[in-house]
Amino acid sequence: MENIMFFPTPLPNEDFRSILYRYHMYSLNREITDTNIELFGSKSKFTVFPRSLEILLQKLPFCKELQAQTIIEKHTLLPTFLPFLSESRTNSILKDILHRAELEEICVGKLVGSKYGKSVSEEIKYCPQCIEEDWEIYGVSYIHREHQYAFIHTCFKHSVDLITQCDDCGTELMYTPILGRCKSGHNIMYRKSSNMNDQFEKELHMDLKFLFIHSTEIKLWLFKQRFWEYLNVKGFLKIGGKQIRQQVFIKEFLNAFTHEQFLRMGIEINYIKKWNSIERILGYKTDPLVVNVPLSLLLIKFLAGSLERFILKPVPFVSEIPFGNGPWVCKNKNCPEYMQSTIHKCARTKNGLGGIKGQFICECCQAGYVMEWKKGSVIKRSRYRNNVFFSKAKEDQVVHLLGEGETLGRIATKLFCSVDFVRKVAKEHSMSMQFKLLIVGNEIAATSEISEESQQKKQYRQTIVNFMQRNPEFSRNQILTKYRKEYAWLRRNDAIWFEENLPLSKSFVRFDWNEFDVTLEKKIRDSAKKLIESNPNTRVGKYSIMATLSKKEVGRLKTYIQHLPKSNNALIECSETKEQYQLRHLPALVWQLKTYYNYKQITVETIQAYRRSYRGITDDFKIVISERLRELNE
Repeated sequence: MENIMFFPTPLPNEDFRSILYRYHMYSLNREITDTNIELFGSKSKFTVFPRSLEILLQKLPFCKELQAQTIIEKHTLLPTFLPFLSESRTNSILKDILHRAELEEICVGKLVGSKYGKSVSEEIKYCPQCIEEDWEIYGVSYIHREHQYAFIHTCFKHSVDLITQCDDCGTELMYTPILGRCKSGHNIMYRKSSNMNDQFEKELHMDLKFLFIHSTEIKLWLFKQRFWEYLNVKGFLKIGGKQIRQQVFIKEFLNAFTHEQFLRMGIEINYIKKWNSIERILGYKTDPLVVNVPLSLLLIKFLAGSLERFILKPVPFVSEIPFGNGPWVCKNKNCPEYMQSTIHKCARTKNGLGGIKGQFICECCQAGYVMEWKKGSVIKRSRYRNNVFFSKAKEDQVVHLLGEGETLGRIATKLFCSVDFVRKVAKEHSMSMQFKLLIVGNEIAATSEISEESQQKKQYRQTIVNFMQRNPEFSRNQILTKYRKEYAWLRRNDAIWFEENLPLSKSFVRFDWNEFDVTLEKKIRDSAKKLIESNPNTRVGKYSIMATLSKKEVGRLKTYIQHLPKSNNALIECSETKEQYQLRHLPALVWQLKTYYNYKQITVETIQAYRRSYRGITDDFKIVISERLRELNE
């Protein structure tokens, strides 16, 4: 492993991708993939969340600022997500970040969100004024991680709209602002301030700041507990406190925010109305991986006003505590503290039948038992399984003492358990040893069989190969006629070699990607045209067009895009740009202003005051809008 003698010092709140790109510039590598191979041994682009971090850290000299925990906490958005994840999910994600999980175990990439709630922006965002300040203070610009949320559109520090493309040429910025210019060489300059009287955006910034500061203290169980406390006190729970009054809750939730606010958060109202959307956030799905951060923050804002109030100010939730507060008695008759209140912990879990299962383990004898509880049931405290059980550690102790020659009675006395339990463990241990001997015998026999099968495979392969060399023009059917037994055996037991080495089957029809590409391209263009003609109130983008295709077509587009260049180009060409959407949506805005606000003449300034999305337009596009408004005002 080749050590790296130089690596950029991380800057305050610098996104980890920015640190990697600064190293890329100094390394003089031609492509980002070359830098990624050098740092992580992976031929890919820089990802939102790092992977194989340990490989990089082993190559670097020791530095306090370049430790795994420091990088995760100060240079990624991961602290925002951890409070919404269970401990097992958190461990899987950290394992993926540090050591890169196998393909089927990849999970960290799912944190960016889904089409129902995007948490991290697909495009890299910048604040023009932050770029200027960074150059003055540090001599270099960099990506600020707090700007990379998909649902945050302004810089809280400077009251400036975040940008993803150059205002002069429209080129996507990506990493180029680190050099102070876009790809075309234009300076990225501060244009116009945003309206930071927008209390909604301010409060979002405050919630995210609180989440960053307290990310290690807030746990998933606390979120779930608070949600149910607030649902109860707000009157959104049915009698019994187990189900949400879903229709009432969704109606009031939708009325609490404007349609524009939902759009800014990237959340569709139709998705909220689905029966399982709210349940995924409020605790029905016990172990989520895809965290819908924007929807979670809106729900918290609706219930408590702010995240800080939601976490720090619990509301009373009047409910009976299953099994009480303890302490509880030991049920093991062989324990010296039998029927005494020596158990101080109770592990409560749902039993799947609308009740709670409690597990109690004595600290003295390590014996445990289970009780079941159901709210409102007359027999809730008397209905329980009184069978005492012991842990695996206790069984291992029994096996150890048996190995030392202790009698069953002496073992039972020493370990505070019954003779029957010791006898049962001894019997199971004896059967286990016999089973292991049987397995060893089977493995020896299986090894012999595998050796014979391998010899047979080699012999049959050689027979078929020799025949094909002598008769290269023969078809599969002719080979089958000559060597029927060998042909059938290889086809059944050695299918991969069989298909790779025998002549191509005449009945085998290959999938024509080109034909499918042409058909799909036409369908994409027709669907996009119909979508735009229907004049929706949202931008017709790539995913809007893909939503009109069949499930199979979407799957092929996502998985085999390299075989579908025409379809891919059609998606790019037919997707509306921001300017195209703004121009198409202009008549609707003019109609709204004239109908509801009694405007007579609409100007560009009127539109900009009415809709924030028009405030960052270029001077050239402002002329185009003015001409279109002149037509609409006539």
